[in-house]
Amino acid sequence: MRILFLLLIRFLKLFHFDRVIHRKEFVLIWVGAIVYNYLMIGILEHLNNNFFGLVLGLGSLASLWIFFAALSARLRDIGKNQLFLFLILVPFLNFIFLLSLMVIPSAKEK
Repeated sequence: MRILFLLLIRFLKLFHFDRVIHRKEFVLIWVGAIVYNYLMIGILEHLNNNFFGLVLGLGSLASLWIFFAALSARLRDIGKNQLFLFLILVPFLNFIFLLSLMVIPSAKEK
């Protein structure tokens, strides 16, 4: 029971914007969010149940929240302003931005 509680606490920390994550954790969250959303899209295509679609849609919103929290945490880790977060909304530049967040070392490593 204690292990489940600790896992729940660790999962809930994914939603916080006031933390710091390093490159490895950022990449894992990024890949996990993409895989989750593609799986949910695949499941939704084969279902006609509106309630289940609503639940999966809310899950996708939660994964986007986790993704933006990870972006914010990674920016904090490299010592950049949080306003850089809005670069994710600019087409083509967002891809370069994500790749740079995966490559730039932590501020402590510099």
